Amino acid sequence: MIFVCFGFLLYVKTFGHAWTFDDYFVILNNLDIRSIKDFINIEYPGRPLRELSAMLDYKLFGFDPKY
Repeated sequence: MIFVCFGFLLYVKTFGHAWTFDDYFVILNNLDIRSIKDFINIEYPGRPLRELSAMLDYKLFGFDPKY
């Protein structure tokens, strides 16, 4: 529990910030995370777990970076 609290305190200031650096390429402009059909026809292969994680985040929260 101490490590969870420490991790939360460490990153609490990052919540609510806008998109930065590679977020535009990896998330916003990435068509592969929009649907499972696009994921199967992946344009940039090589990191399927990252793509699946981004797809799940997109489906749950959309493009709102605060979540």
